[in-house]
Amino acid sequence: PVTAASSASAREDWLRSLPSEHYAIQLLGAREKATVEAFLGTYPSVQNLVYSRTRRNGAPWYVVVQASFPDYDAARAAVAKLPQKLQKQGPWIRKVEAIQKDL
Repeated sequence: PVTAASSASAREDWLRSLPSEHYAIQLLGAREKATVEAFLGTYPSVQNLVYSRTRRNGAPWYVVVQASFPDYDAARAAVAKLPQKLQKQGPWIRKVEAIQKDL
């Protein structure tokens, strides 16, 4: 299985392979890879986390998502199962299609 520890190309290939109509939960957006690594280390119990590198305002931008859910309600139910601290940070439910366009 693909994990956050997988190579960048494996993570991106996996994200591209997801059905575009599915949903993902974006848990973090950050400028620094070190921020992503610290985040992942803080939440080792959260399953199916991957991150990808994209660009935002011309600069590198890293996005951590939990994917994939067949519909919005399934993603919303998954948010309710996240650690309380993550729930308070306002996870963003996104269509996989939007994430794929950013790759």
